[in-house]
Amino acid sequence: AVDNQCYVVTAAPARSEDPASMPDGKPGKYPHYTSWGHSTVVSPWGEVVAGCDEKEALVVTDIDIEKVKEMRQGIPTLK
Repeated sequence: AVDNQCYVVTAAPARSEDPASMPDGKPGKYPHYTSWGHSTVVSPWGEVVAGCDEKEALVVTDIDIEKVKEMRQGIPTLK
């Protein structure tokens, strides 16, 4: 976020359950895939504005475009 002077939105899938812990004992759709989860929205200053844990979730937040303008004026790397 800081290097590019913009908001960054990261999307990560929810963590897959271990196939052995599935209720029916059968392997899940992706038995060898493990995700960390934790989708986030990061401001141009590197602050995590919103996020979630490893469970299935929806992240909704407001993005302040003025922060992008402030960052680009304060650190004019694009000029």
